[in-house]
Amino acid sequence: EGLTLVVGLAAAIAWAFYSGPHVPRVYVVFPFLLWAAVRFGAHGACLAVLATLASAIASASTAEGPFTFLQAIERVPALQTLSAMVALSTFFLAFTIEDFWRATARLKAEVDEHGATTAQLRAAKDQLERRNSELDDIVAERTGDLRHTLARNEVLLQEIYHRVKNSLQMISGIISLQGRTGTAQDLSTKVTAQIGAISATYDIMHRAGAVE
Repeated sequence: EGLTLVVGLAAAIAWAFYSGPHVPRVYVVFPFLLWAAVRFGAHGACLAVLATLASAIASASTAEGPFTFLQAIERVPALQTLSAMVALSTFFLAFTIEDFWRATARLKAEVDEHGATTAQLRAAKDQLERRNSELDDIVAERTGDLRHTLARNEVLLQEIYHRVKNSLQMISGIISLQGRTGTAQDLSTKVTAQIGAISATYDIMHRAGAVE
């Protein structure tokens, strides 16, 4: 595209400034100047304007093209007017286009930043939801363990109450049975021995780990 623009601008300049004294031909150059400004910004516009003005000055200095029938004193204001028209129109469009490009680039950068921030927030939200789910699972598992332990302890406590009650009833039966025969001293000795036997039995079961 740049090569096409250069060739087209060179042809338009040659036709406008060196092919004959036709002033309206100068306007043929403007589409290429605008093309350079729109597609290549200020740098392209600057090169195109410099090439156009250099050709215009060369044409004016040799009294060719649109300056053929002008006196030397008239060529200066005509050349100044042409230079002002070319420079102002081309650079105004070029700067406007570059401002648009910069605004578009800033907007795109802000959109990209917003998209990145949104993606980060979404990832953080997903991670937080996973952590919450994991914590819920842990809490549910711990709660189940505690409930199971509590139920087991209640069963064991009831079993202890039952065993203690049975032991007391057994001791009461032993005392009642032994009280029917023998003296008080014999009764005390026998009861003490039998209670010791019961205690030793529980101690052996406890040492063996037979808690259930």
